Amino acid sequence: MTNGYIAVDILGRKRGIKFGMIAVQQINEDAQKLGHRLGASVDLAMVPVIVYWGLYNNCYVKREDPDFSFEDVADFVDDNINTPEIFQEIVKCFYESKIVSGATSAADTSKDEKKSTTLKRGKAGKS
Repeated sequence: MTNGYIAVDILGRKRGIKFGMIAVQQINEDAQKLGHRLGASVDLAMVPVIVYWGLYNNCYVKREDPDFSFEDVADFVDDNINTPEIFQEIVKCFYESKIVSGATSAADTSKDEKKSTTLKRGKAGKS
């Protein structure tokens, strides 16, 4: 895992996930639409969003056409939610990417809260 890139076995093969400007912008927009705030932990509802936009961003920088849909990613996450280690590594990569760590460290300079890469269940109806 380096600078917001990780390769994982997902959707039937090893794929790259890259957290660059496109992914981070879209993840933030989707978080706002869902009423979530990205911070010390990630609500489970955001996991498919983070995975999808990381996959999409990787395809974009490699100039490849995505061979997956958001529905494919959401189904994969649902089918594998009992193996959180898959997603914890992806979420960790997201938070450690230069673009995210730079933005969150600037926003957190007034806070003493330490970031973690834990997954949490949302409120009733938001999981």
